[in-house]
Order: sequence, then C-alpha cells, then structure tokens
Amino acid sequence: MLSIFIGAQIDLFRDKASMFFVVIFPPLLVFILGTMLASLDNPDSVIEPMTIAYYVDSDSPEVKLTAEAIIKEFDDIEQVDFVASANPAQAKAQVEAGELAALVIFKEPLALEIHEGLDPIKNKAVYSIFTSISRIYGCLVSVMSFGLLDSFSELSGGAEIDLSQMEQAFLQNASAGSPSSSISSGSSTPDISTAFDGSRIQEKNYGINRTMIDYYAITMIVMMFFMGSFFSGAMTLYQSRKDGTLKRVLVSPQSRGSIYLQHAVSMVPLNLLQISIIMAASSLLFGAQYAATWQLNLLLFAMLFVVSIACSCISMILGMFIKFSPIILLMPIIWPMLFLCGTFSKEIFIPGVSNYLPPSIIQQAAFDITLFGDTSRGMAVLLVSAALVVLSTVIGAALFNKKDVAS
Repeated sequence: MLSIFIGAQIDLFRDKASMFFVVIFPPLLVFILGTMLASLDNPDSVIEPMTIAYYVDSDSPEVKLTAEAIIKEFDDIEQVDFVASANPAQAKAQVEAGELAALVIFKEPLALEIHEGLDPIKNKAVYSIFTSISRIYGCLVSVMSFGLLDSFSELSGGAEIDLSQMEQAFLQNASAGSPSSSISSGSSTPDISTAFDGSRIQEKNYGINRTMIDYYAITMIVMMFFMGSFFSGAMTLYQSRKDGTLKRVLVSPQSRGSIYLQHAVSMVPLNLLQISIIMAASSLLFGAQYAATWQLNLLLFAMLFVVSIACSCISMILGMFIKFSPIILLMPIIWPMLFLCGTFSKEIFIPGVSNYLPPSIIQQAAFDITLFGDTSRGMAVLLVSAALVVLSTVIGAALFNKKDVAS
C-alpha cells in the first residue's frame, strides 16, 4: 500500500542534487542575498518624526506606572515624541487636524486606545509600536484602534487586538519565580518596576526595523514553493511514466485512486523538510526574526506548509497531460512571476500587477504575521490553499482514473 510513498522518499534522499537544493541551497540564498543586498535595503515608506499625545484615564497606580514606563522606553528614539495631554477631547481635535500623529489613552485594566490620524503609514507605525511592546512585556491586556482612515479599524468603531493570552503567559512566568517580574498582591497586573528591565528589550526597534535576512527568510520559502513544490509535483507522474514505473504499478492489484494518492502524499515530506530547514537555519544560523510569539510562528508554518502542498497537488495534474519535461513549461512562467513579486529584490514591484500575483499574496500574508501580528490575510491564504489541496486532489484522482496516463 505504501510502496510508492516509501520508494519516493528513498529516491529523494539518494539523489544528492535534490538534497543539495532542499537542504543547502535555500538557506545559503537567505544568507547571500540578505548580506550582499543589505545596502539596497531602502525603506518602503519613510516615517517622519511623530508627535503622539498620551492621556492616562485611570487613578490606578498600576496603570499610571505602566504608562510612564512605556513612554520612558522611547526617550532615546528621536523619531517618536510623546507629550502628555490633560484634555483628550482637545488632543483628538489636534489629531483630526493633523497636528498630532495619534492620541493614546491608557485605561483600566491595562487597556490601550489608539486614536489614529490622517497618515496611514504613521498609523501602522503607532499600532505596531504598542502591539510589539505588549508582545515583549505582556503589560497590556488589549489594544484598540479608532481610525479616521480605514487602516486597522472601521470608521464607525474600533478594531481590537486581544492580548490577554500574552499577558497570562507573562503572569505565569512571573508566578513561577522569574527574577525579572513579579505580581502585585491582589492584582492581575505585573509590577512595572521589574517588568521593564532594560535587559529584556528586544533588538530591532520592537519588531519595526527588520533586516534583509528577515525579508529573505520569508521570500526564499515562497521561492521553494514555486521552484521546488511545483516542479516536484509536476515531475512525479511524468518521471514515473518515463521510466516505466507507472506502467508496472498500474497492473498491480492497487486501485488507481490509491496509486494517485500515494504519489500525492509522497510529496509531503519534501515540502515539510524544505520549510523546516529554511526557517530553522535562518533563525539559528543567521539570526532571522520571524513572528513575535510561538502561536504566530505556528500559524506562519501551517500557512506555508499548506500552500506548498497546494502547489504540489495542482502541478501533479499538469504532469499527467504533458509528454515533455514540465520544467520546460513551468520555468518561463514561474521565474518572471517571482521576479515581479519582489522575491529576489523588494525594489522590484509593479503596483496593480505584482500585488495580484500568487507569490506576492503569500509573501504579504507572511509579512503581516511576522511584522504586525495580523493573522487575517494569513488565515485566508491557509483556508484557500486547503480548499485547493482538496479540490485538486479530487480532480486529479478523477482524471487519473479515466486517462491512459501510462502511455
């Protein structure tokens, strides 16, 4: 029953060229492109100095200490200037007039309201600052944004990010005796005097300032989908037909549906291996930073894995029909598509074209997860890819049952 699957794995690990392109080549590209092209790392948008008003809407000492500690973190960052406000209504008017970038209001129980301004780039920056602070310190239960523009929020209300799970993880670490944090008696909030230990601050400006290593740690995985998963999927039936293996298998007692499914499942280890190796090598060897929490990293991995399986399943259908090497057909299509999507250089991007191509959609979903902790696009990509896996497998098995694929 598993003869095809086992044989495919043996062939994979015996093929030195395949192992090189799966194990060594992608992480090597992450390092080479990430270091050699670092000088070309021009920002997508330049964020001008921001003045942000803040107001503490609470008499709680914990909330006041949290606000003071957070604001103090930005004393040495010239680009961000926080000013205290005694009149939030007046500050909101200044935000609407464009005089302030945003107004942040600290409320009980350690919740934060962000009243955004007219600049969508600054809105993203402010939002990312405070969600990143909460991921690092676990000091905020929720962050809610109210926008004048449709950026992270609706005009009629607020978009809330629930950070209670992150806070609970922080509190559990504190209750376990972590030396850098403690819990006030009778309170569910951390002691800010110890929670904001300077040694706990992560590098890269709370996740806003990313390097080219971080960029290519994502795009090289996407490259492997379209260069590896697509090619391997298309080649699996083509190669079996070419060397006569498929003709011998078809006369065995196994059903055609079983034969097709074994070919499809045989590509799972390859896709799992290439994603795992790139992510592990990029993080451990080259210092790449993915998402801020293990939950987000798990979602990122799941999304990338399901996408890779979808690529393999779709390309298997192609391998049933063409009589020449599928690589000849796929290479002229996939390579320019990756090039136009900024996979090899983020400076190459054509608005109105690049953003609608599949590699770009996948990359943007991954960057949403790693940079902003935004899972909406990632979940959409995961669900669509899962549907494509099921649909392409059903269609492929039906075609395999009817078509004389052995000829």
